[in-house]
Amino acid sequence: LVAPLNKRNVLEVRNLRKTYANGVHAVRGVTYGAMTDEIFGLLGANGAGKSTSMSVIVGEEAATEGVCKVRLHSNTWMLSREAAQIGAIGYCPQHNPLFNSITVAEHIRFYADIRGLNSIEAERQTNSLITSLGLAQHWNTEAGQLSAGSKRRLCLAIALLGDPALIVIDEASTGVDPENKRFIWGAIRRMVHKKRSVMVTTHSMEEVEALCSRVGIMNKGRMISVGTVQQLRSRHGDAYTLDLLLEPVTESAIKQRRHSIKTAVLEQFKGAQTQEDLGLGLVMQFSVPKSAVRSLSDALRWLAANQSRLGVSYWAFYQMSLDQVFVKLVKSCDEMAQKASKGAL
Repeated sequence: LVAPLNKRNVLEVRNLRKTYANGVHAVRGVTYGAMTDEIFGLLGANGAGKSTSMSVIVGEEAATEGVCKVRLHSNTWMLSREAAQIGAIGYCPQHNPLFNSITVAEHIRFYADIRGLNSIEAERQTNSLITSLGLAQHWNTEAGQLSAGSKRRLCLAIALLGDPALIVIDEASTGVDPENKRFIWGAIRRMVHKKRSVMVTTHSMEEVEALCSRVGIMNKGRMISVGTVQQLRSRHGDAYTLDLLLEPVTESAIKQRRHSIKTAVLEQFKGAQTQEDLGLGLVMQFSVPKSAVRSLSDALRWLAANQSRLGVSYWAFYQMSLDQVFVKLVKSCDEMAQKASKGAL
């Protein structure tokens, strides 16, 4: 195996390609790594290639080209499909691999046996995982009787069996209620440590921001950007958002107040644009280009100094959200691909 991209990596994916027999290019030469003590997220819309990438990593599908490898607790590198076979990768698929007619405890013992754990260790891990994942009250409950959230917890427990070096989770909390979602996120955070990495795929921006140390954004089989959430915002967010809540005024005066504020904001921040402005109400929102902001501290000082004069009771000035960055980045990549396609004709 080739030398690692990063000495802290647990997972390394290099030039991964997956082309199906019908000619569909699901993954197009992606390279990335997931480090110890981190949660690495793959973010993308349906069809972006994230689930196919994950299937190759856990050995469910074979790569057309490229290599995926995992560093074991012993610091030995192994091809990921082989690592999965010996239990060094714990996998929690999107669709729960459960049997409706067997209990929670029986599930964990069954999968512990598949992982090759001896009876004493299997019982120890069964007790520990059922307790840590809040399943003790469901010890003898058949899986078919569990709620969606409890089923997801059970799948996470199964993925943790045998102390794997890498845990791979596809759509961690899809379809579960808010309370279970928060519990599952907390359980995933507790999975990481100095010899383990956790990788999740998701299309949920909320989940990414709640969980992930770093994020890789995929689009149409390609990795188009990798970084922390803050790095992605700084790198690709080309505007700030300014929210204003106006002080209460009479209905006849509100139009003039809004006009005055708009004039002042556009004069201070060249190129700013109103967002979703219906010309009514006490809320105004502007998109402010980064080029119009000499420094963030100057912008904040101006807003604070002019708040009373403008008749504003509350304001907020912040970077683009990850959702906005994602939409912008995907749109930009699609436009570039279309131009390249037209140029090739």
